[in-house]
Amino acid sequence: MAQTKKPIKTKELITQRKIDEVLENPPRELTGDLATDLALVEKLFHHSADIVIREFALGTEERIEVGLIYADALANKRVIDQDIMQGLMHRAGLVKVGQPLTRSNAFQYIEEYLLTIGEIKVTNQVDKILGSILSGDTALFIDGSPKAYLTNTRGWSMRTPTEPNVEAVIRGPREGFTETLIVNLGLVRRRLKDPDLKVEMFEIGKRTKTSISLLYIVDIINPKIVEELRRRLEDISIDGIVDSGYVEQLIQDSTASPFPQIHSTERPDKVVANLLEGRAAIIVDGSPFALIAPSVWAQFFHSPEDYYERSHIGTFVRLIRLLSMFFSLTLPALYIAFTSFHPDMLPIPLALAIAGARSGVPFSPFLETLIMEIMVEILREASVRLPGPIGQTIGIIGGL
Repeated sequence: MAQTKKPIKTKELITQRKIDEVLENPPRELTGDLATDLALVEKLFHHSADIVIREFALGTEERIEVGLIYADALANKRVIDQDIMQGLMHRAGLVKVGQPLTRSNAFQYIEEYLLTIGEIKVTNQVDKILGSILSGDTALFIDGSPKAYLTNTRGWSMRTPTEPNVEAVIRGPREGFTETLIVNLGLVRRRLKDPDLKVEMFEIGKRTKTSISLLYIVDIINPKIVEELRRRLEDISIDGIVDSGYVEQLIQDSTASPFPQIHSTERPDKVVANLLEGRAAIIVDGSPFALIAPSVWAQFFHSPEDYYERSHIGTFVRLIRLLSMFFSLTLPALYIAFTSFHPDMLPIPLALAIAGARSGVPFSPFLETLIMEIMVEILREASVRLPGPIGQTIGIIGGL
């Protein structure tokens, strides 16, 4: 038996033609037609499989079409189901106020009486809607309204704060930054309960649109420092920011300098201490390393533990670090100078001991020292990059 094709309704045909016309030249603002706006956002996401679109209707006296769009991997589905879907579909018929829910008052009615989420934004800009969806928000569209709600439903998986591996201390806090910006801001706010602590947000990266925060204490920091940091952050033009190291290299004074000009740290207590000293901090979403600016050379020899011990102990440890740096820079050069050019300046027993040790070495003191320095760097790199057990074995064998 031959199947008869279902006739296409004139209204549906007109709507589809209208959608096709809009999609040929995508507008920057919403049109107000639900089907067109949902199709527009879906097309701009290239029909990606992880972008969820949900359409439903509400209203007791008049049918009102509503649509939701969110990223499956970034949004909290429990919040969407309980605070948005349940609030709209069940509370719409239960809430009794002065006027019923109709198409003319639907947008304001839903915001005032039905949505139970604390953070809600309203926009008609398509770019802002796309960016919010990719940040974990849910976009709520209402048929007949040229605006959309952006509700905070962010719920991606995140790492809990743990002790930093690079800046471990014997005495002091054990918490370190994570890769989530909001968690890192909370770690700083919890330690610095000062209303003068200001946070400025930036969105950098044409494709990644990475959130970056600038922190400083208003009544302590020099305003010129804030203005300069703000200007340098706003001048960044790049496709993407993956780590705070990108920002560090883009805002520093001299890119050719071998010395770091901005300090980085994983410790919230260190950031708070520097904020109290009149510096600013930059925290990048997706990076556990915060940047501290401005920084001076001596600051890189400081440890948070220096402030947690008695003053004379902290001073002594800092002197040890400075002496260690001096010896690591000068001893190889002094060894080459004494053994190759000025052996007469060495005590006779020491000169004889060095000569006996080098009797079987086929290289000059300079080449010998250079090979040793390179091998130390190779072993250090291998111990860091290789898997844990193999790296430890390489370190032990290299030491022998």
